[in-house]
Amino acid sequence: MHVNYRAMLARLPDNVILIDVASGCLVDANHGAYELFGMSEQMLLTRAFVELCPPCQPDGQASAQLLATQIERALAGQAVLFEAHFLPADGREMRCEVRRLPLPPPHAHLVHARFVDVTRRVLDEELRRGQNRLLDMIARGAPLKDILDSLMLLIERQCDGVLCSVMLLDDDSVTVHPASGPSLPADYLAALDGAMIGPSAGSCGTAIYRGETVIVTDVMSAPLWDDYRALIAPHGLRACWSTPIRLDRDRILGSFTMYYRDVRAPGQDELRLIGVATHLAAIAIERTRREAELSRHRDHLQELEVLTHLVDNCLVHAFADDARGTIVIGASAGPEASVVVSVADNGAGIAPPLLPRVYDPFVTTRLGSGGSGLGLGLHVVHNIVSGVLGGTIELDSELDKGSTFRLRLPVIAPAMSRQDSD
Repeated sequence: MHVNYRAMLARLPDNVILIDVASGCLVDANHGAYELFGMSEQMLLTRAFVELCPPCQPDGQASAQLLATQIERALAGQAVLFEAHFLPADGREMRCEVRRLPLPPPHAHLVHARFVDVTRRVLDEELRRGQNRLLDMIARGAPLKDILDSLMLLIERQCDGVLCSVMLLDDDSVTVHPASGPSLPADYLAALDGAMIGPSAGSCGTAIYRGETVIVTDVMSAPLWDDYRALIAPHGLRACWSTPIRLDRDRILGSFTMYYRDVRAPGQDELRLIGVATHLAAIAIERTRREAELSRHRDHLQELEVLTHLVDNCLVHAFADDARGTIVIGASAGPEASVVVSVADNGAGIAPPLLPRVYDPFVTTRLGSGGSGLGLGLHVVHNIVSGVLGGTIELDSELDKGSTFRLRLPVIAPAMSRQDSD
């Protein structure tokens, strides 16, 4: 009977293992199971079933507890179907769908387990969900660093042992800076800030320079890494593949890079993921840059609006009864990355009692109006300068001699500064 059962196992197209319930040991398997786990018959059948699993499953449950529970269900006569992570000989976890069936007497002490590798299916589902999350982040205007970090971690979950990064090409088109690398050593990324692209500038700098993918299977021997080997060696990184991130055929935004701690070339799955990563990164980078450009235009328009209101205030209030007068607009560099803009007139000036209230809505600075009127200009100016542009405004005024408004504005407005840091 045993010989017949072995012959039946050998003919099955599925990956099947027989497990002894009492000992938990593997007592038989077919060729498909040996191939699935990458082990010879001697290697596989000298192991306990639990030794084919990592100590814990992704949800934190101990593998021994999971397998014991499923065996009990099988012995109770139930057809058991579950998924779990297993460890083949190469050490890379795979997710398998396992169907267990108890055998009839005289083999009631055995459980028949059929394995189907569903790793690719699970990863593909996670990749689709991750892509949708990233597109949602892009649509919502999430910070670029958050988007790229999420993208890098998504790709890293798809491939065991990979570490990913994005380098962006600077405005000078000859240097790069790290935009994301959540799993790479911080000091390594910092050392790449300002690195130059070129024909022998590691994988990243060379990929951007050439405009094509650069595959380095071992950085310890590749000539492209001669100038960077001392930088990467302490971190144990060996393989490094880099691909340009393109806006279109002629414009390169940066590069996406995959690192491994072992010597290797990319497989088809990894090449596919490189395409996914560079496509999503390009969308995120371009969207962020377009938003930044729009913000710059908005800031410029708001600065013009401030000057317009101040000049209007001079024309309407300072020179109301005399068309003659002078308005001087000046600008100079200020302290701490700021610029000082001044608007001065030699008009009527503002009465001292009105000075504390000049930025209140519907208060006029016009002499002889008793401090009342329908003016909103200076109120709008104050709100734009202090609220939107992140600056301050000061006023010096003397009756019959004129007024001077001094605006101190940061070189980079707060909204723009946040986007640049993202």
